[in-house]
Amino acid sequence: MTQRLRSSVSNGAAPSGRRLSFESLEGRAMLSLTHLYTFNDGTANDSVGAAHGTLVNGASIVDQKLALQNSGISSGDDASVQHVQLPADILVGNDATIEVWYAAANSSNWSRVFDIGNQVGSSGDSYLFFTQQSGSGDSRAAMRTSAGSEVVVTTGTSDDGAQHMAAVVIGGGRLRLYMDGQEVGSSPLSGRTTANSINDTLNYLGRSLFDGDPGFTGLIDEVRIYDNALSSGEIAAHAAEGPAVDALPGDYDYNGVVDNEDHATWRLQFGMSGANLSADGNGDGVVDAADYTVWRDNLGAGQQDPADQQLHDESLSVGTLLNTTIELTGDAQLHITGTGNPISGSEIRLNSTDAWLFFPNLRPSEVNAELLSQIRVNGKAAFHGITVRVVQYELGAVVIPHGYDFQPLQAFTGPQFTGESASFGLYTYYNNPGALGVMQQDVSSFTLKRGYMATIGSDANARHSKVYVAQDFDLEVSLLPEEHDNEVQFIRVFPWRWVAKKGASDIGPETLDAAWFYNWNNSEDSSFDYEYVPIRQQRWWPGYPTDKPDVTHLLGFNEPDNPVEDAYQTLNNGSVDAAIAVWPELLATGLRVGSPAVTDGGKAWLYEFMDKAIAADLRVDYIAIHNYQANHSAASLQNWLRDIYDRYQLPIWITEFNNGANWTGGADPTYQQNAQWVADVTDMMDNTPWIERYSIYSRVEAVREMTYSDGSLTPAGQVYHDNASPVGFVQDVLAPGPTSGRGIAQYAFDGDALDDSGYGYNGHVAGFANYEGDRQQGVVLDLDGATNYVQLPEGVASGDEFTFAGWVNWDGGGNWQRIFDFGNDTSSYLFLTPSNGSSMRFAIKDGGGEQVVQTSPLPVGQWTHVAVTLGGGSARLYVNGTLAATNNSVTIRPSDFNPTRNYLGDSQFANDPLFNGRLNDVLVTDYALTGAQIAALMTNTPPAFAAASLTLGPATRNVAFSDSVAGLATDPDAGDSVTYAKANGPAWLTVSSTGVLSGTPTAANQGLQEFVIAATDSRGAVTYTVLTIPVQDATARGMAFSLPAEPSTDSGADTPAAIQTAAAPLPTGDPNLLLTLDPQADPAEDPWAALGEPAAADTDAGEWAPADLSAGELDTAFAGL
Repeated sequence: MTQRLRSSVSNGAAPSGRRLSFESLEGRAMLSLTHLYTFNDGTANDSVGAAHGTLVNGASIVDQKLALQNSGISSGDDASVQHVQLPADILVGNDATIEVWYAAANSSNWSRVFDIGNQVGSSGDSYLFFTQQSGSGDSRAAMRTSAGSEVVVTTGTSDDGAQHMAAVVIGGGRLRLYMDGQEVGSSPLSGRTTANSINDTLNYLGRSLFDGDPGFTGLIDEVRIYDNALSSGEIAAHAAEGPAVDALPGDYDYNGVVDNEDHATWRLQFGMSGANLSADGNGDGVVDAADYTVWRDNLGAGQQDPADQQLHDESLSVGTLLNTTIELTGDAQLHITGTGNPISGSEIRLNSTDAWLFFPNLRPSEVNAELLSQIRVNGKAAFHGITVRVVQYELGAVVIPHGYDFQPLQAFTGPQFTGESASFGLYTYYNNPGALGVMQQDVSSFTLKRGYMATIGSDANARHSKVYVAQDFDLEVSLLPEEHDNEVQFIRVFPWRWVAKKGASDIGPETLDAAWFYNWNNSEDSSFDYEYVPIRQQRWWPGYPTDKPDVTHLLGFNEPDNPVEDAYQTLNNGSVDAAIAVWPELLATGLRVGSPAVTDGGKAWLYEFMDKAIAADLRVDYIAIHNYQANHSAASLQNWLRDIYDRYQLPIWITEFNNGANWTGGADPTYQQNAQWVADVTDMMDNTPWIERYSIYSRVEAVREMTYSDGSLTPAGQVYHDNASPVGFVQDVLAPGPTSGRGIAQYAFDGDALDDSGYGYNGHVAGFANYEGDRQQGVVLDLDGATNYVQLPEGVASGDEFTFAGWVNWDGGGNWQRIFDFGNDTSSYLFLTPSNGSSMRFAIKDGGGEQVVQTSPLPVGQWTHVAVTLGGGSARLYVNGTLAATNNSVTIRPSDFNPTRNYLGDSQFANDPLFNGRLNDVLVTDYALTGAQIAALMTNTPPAFAAASLTLGPATRNVAFSDSVAGLATDPDAGDSVTYAKANGPAWLTVSSTGVLSGTPTAANQGLQEFVIAATDSRGAVTYTVLTIPVQDATARGMAFSLPAEPSTDSGADTPAAIQTAAAPLPTGDPNLLLTLDPQADPAEDPWAALGEPAAADTDAGEWAPADLSAGELDTAFAGL
């Protein structure tokens, strides 16, 4: 095999690069490359010398790279730390250069890519090391001799998942550091310090000479050691060429597979001659027919063997896999429920970003350490932080095929995902025009991939912001809330974890088997199995977690109502106003922020804080609180917390609690009584959806503690440890941004649950979304009756009247399934069940008894068109376009209780079965369709606009605007008509039913104005387009004149403020120019404002025009200047 340099290839171009021909060290004594570790042959052998490395503790070679997995392992753990041991005396001259290609992500601070030196005690240590991230958050090269002090060169962190090349150079009396071919810094070396000053008896790749430092986790692609100081040009050239790779014969584009792309490279280079031609397969210096033969004879080499099983857009759950290769594509999910190694001898290929692998009974650390070697991502090895994420998922783990460069948020300048778009990656603060680019104050809609959290704000410091979490499904927000629409100045995106409720505080999460922990500080990091939550304990301390990875939440001040706490003392003696004043600092992190955690006697303080935060539009995402009150039962504690929840409708974190304390009254419980209390209370909290997280505090008197003095668990501690709590966060379906107030939605289910009406009521499939083809209906949504249903947002059924219409194919099964159920709980709802045992029933209820209309059960195994209308005191049920039942005594309206929990296929009642069958072409309206409209829907084709977006205008501010969209939507059904309405957009524009646009924009509307225009046919079907109307300054005609380059007149006065567009010197022969004047200017202060005379709305501000002003008017104006 030929050893070549890797290089990037694009657009079919031939890869650049040179063939490496490394001679033996004996034959090249005068050359500077003394040691080379490519790992291409599966070993850590030296390719040019004899200083062969040794793979230690399971260090492995994967895809020609050294793979080290040392999460949670220190360099001093001789039996566990994975590394390569290099021989002694590896530095052979006074000068030296070490080049290393590596990739790391979310690795521990101070781990070493390489460390060369000795370890004889602090006074005699000497070393040369490189770390991708120090404790200060920088990449760092450091050198020390036994007689000298440490010399350091730093640059920004490279712990970002991408492959980097670092070069550390000793020469010319300096230590230099290069990153990716560019010198980033240097420091002087004292006296006669050289590379030979280092006593290099212990030399490592991936391990530190200092026992307390962590082992390196990441990939090392190649290491080169030279006995001279390479020049900046040589290092830049090496960085551009990349590390060596053993290319397959015929693999002319070096992608690891011999395929048709290599034939294209051969054709491109055919007839060329030279020493560095990638398509010179036989190495004779010419690309000719013989090299075609090399390609042809090796075609297919490197390709993966066919998979034994394929999953595409489907979900599968199995206990184990044995000697099986399974490939996931599309929106596929594989759940493997076994323990130990449940995929023995198997390979799992995740070949799309939506192909997820779940291990519900294995911890993320176990999956990362033991199973990733059996997982491939689009042909590449799975490595956490580089090609995959290994994440907490409930009590197990999920492997998500998203690499370090995955960008989960896509924003659009227009509503309904129209206009220009931009994607946003993790952790970056996008809070200035340079970072946001075209999206600066111009975002109207966005999508957020499942598994991520995004904070979006209307100011650069996230003071006025909202946190969006895509936990259970992708978020598709087609209409931003009014306060953020076209106002976004802050975006920050984070990876999300599916964290269970149970947490830890003063006892470690390992001891209590908790899913998260905090320590009244910002001193820890999240691990694979436990999420860390930092706190802003008091006004000044600790520092904010502005750059901490794998952190999503921030706790507010600790007990600011308690005079003994430092939060009280640093907030002006517990001043709520002082806390409010500094609250924006917490919000600026972009994290999900919890309220200050008051004592159980501090509700009044909390209420004052929350009321003032709401009044100031300061975000609080959840409420944290403590409780040590004695003699609480589970029910009484729930009621105590419910008072807070009912008041603010925010999730609760009870971050300290116990069954009384040594400072509370009441008799002490026994160990067993306390264990029972913990069991009762945790069960209550696990089953209360608005309690999001909890963390018991142990050290409040021995009988209440979770551990004995020897660290073993007390009975209460054992109960807490064994409790398997659920995920606390509940993802809501977001209501759309400002609309016309209508409750209209239309779901075609053509591969998604988006609302096709334009009103923005996008649905989301809970569980696995299964869309399938049907001969009669086309693409439909299949609900399996066990795991999936559709969630719809608030507002979709909240009018005085109501219609539901859609195609249903029911597979039968248990009674009381739901076709739809819109409500708030089991006391207020409206639903349609295919069968209650004897009838298909529609019912509506608001606290009292049900009002119903019913007919024969829905047929099984066939498509049936079903409709319900409610209006004018009547409820009507239609089957296949025919009125089947009527109740003329219905007095309850959806607007009486404004449903917020709205489902297709699920019920407000937990014990009712999920719907089993298929749905298609569902229409929901806030008015009652007639019987004729219902019948016509069965064969109806919806109207359509010719384009998804259009532009009209421009309009001029403070000038009446008029235009029309009539005729822009057409309907193919004979005799059908179309009416128009504004589904969304600024209030100044009115859209009549005939499509006439009218209104007067103001100064606040200047710029591009975006509207969603809905078109509805006579049967009720809806479509939409996005309309843009530019709103410009008012224009006026006036005498033209020349303005100098600087805005001042000959007399030194400033150019009048009324002139908004300065004119350039006039062309010869034309004395007149149309000026743009500011109609807001005060004529008393600015005489030019009086010259304003409105021109036609379609006049171009740069148009040449005759003067309209009299000489007297001009004299008056000039006299006032």
